[in-house]
Amino acid sequence: MIIPNELRSINQERCDRWHSAELDDWTLGDWSNAFMGEAGELANVVKKLRRRISGAATTYNTPARDVLLASFAEEVADVLLYLDLLCWKAGVAPDLLVGALRDKFNLVSQKQGWDDLQWES
Repeated sequence: MIIPNELRSINQERCDRWHSAELDDWTLGDWSNAFMGEAGELANVVKKLRRRISGAATTYNTPARDVLLASFAEEVADVLLYLDLLCWKAGVAPDLLVGALRDKFNLVSQKQGWDDLQWES
């Protein structure tokens, strides 16, 4: 998913309300740590999904697959939203991020000899 300008705007506004008093005190390291905390929560869901896939799941702390997939999607959303806030605080505009994503995708495709897999838009 690419963070569109509309999401950046509303995400920034919500962040301003949520962190009104201490927002200016947060460093890029603080935003990075918040992002990594969410990534850790996603990794925990992936671990539990792996238990289900491998057959090692027990009823202890390993929900059903459909519950885990819903949690997976929720955690991915958290990761993307915090990543967007990290980019915002670093001064990376959505258009710059999209360009970087496209350029990186195309570079890796070219390095693999997959010139037919280029992101054109």
